[in-house]
Amino acid sequence: MTTVDGLPIFAHPHGPRLPIPSDPTVDSLRTAILGTEISLHHQVRAVIAGLGDRPSTGLTYPTEASLAPELLRAAIAALGGSAVAIANDPRLRGIVCEWAAVCAPHLLPVLTGHFDLSIGAITALGNGSDYQRELLTELDAGESVGVLLLTELGGTNGADQQTTATWDSSRGGFWLDSPDPASWKFMPNIADTTTPKTGVITARVIVDGRDEGVLPLLTRMRTQHGLQPGLSVRALPDKGWAPMDHALIRSALTGSIRQCRCGRGFTGRSRH
Repeated sequence: MTTVDGLPIFAHPHGPRLPIPSDPTVDSLRTAILGTEISLHHQVRAVIAGLGDRPSTGLTYPTEASLAPELLRAAIAALGGSAVAIANDPRLRGIVCEWAAVCAPHLLPVLTGHFDLSIGAITALGNGSDYQRELLTELDAGESVGVLLLTELGGTNGADQQTTATWDSSRGGFWLDSPDPASWKFMPNIADTTTPKTGVITARVIVDGRDEGVLPLLTRMRTQHGLQPGLSVRALPDKGWAPMDHALIRSALTGSIRQCRCGRGFTGRSRH
């Protein structure tokens, strides 16, 4: 017997089902869908279902969107305490996402941004700087939620990117700038003012006046003390599915970001 909101729901009207004999077709189908790690599926399913997340009514859209960070922290803690370990295990990461799609509708929308697009970017492209390790530690425990800032109002492809990151050797940092409305980042989930967010942001890197191409950079977008200096964030209207704190983001030349490039080679350090 299971319960939903205090109401009993019996798994079978006449008590527990009798064991179902093994069937080769069913076994093959189960293996095709779930793979061979059935026990891992059972473990992850128990964790995700145990979060208690379920579709709900009567909550505002921002309230529903705000549920994700705590669910993320709880899931990470119950699955061993390391988001980096989950991100680095493709099978485990996939199983977590699969069962979140079934059992945790408020958790699912932030998983890819956190595990793949943030932790994955740092792991694959990072240069091991102290700043990157510091941010990775925060992401590892879910203290900060990872997001990707890629799409702009002018488009998503690299050739369309107009946000610039200009290297300032005198200050030792990159200066992010949105030169026109087409360069504003569209829909990253950083509108929630209560949740720290770490962003991988794509920008056209400018060094000594040369366009070095579009590269990913890493920075704290939002901390407990507010937005990164120079960022302007406007919350976007509600949408009809998968509540997230989507926003429109504009960068201005009012602050540099330090040790931010996700890649081998030069990195910056901002003034403080």
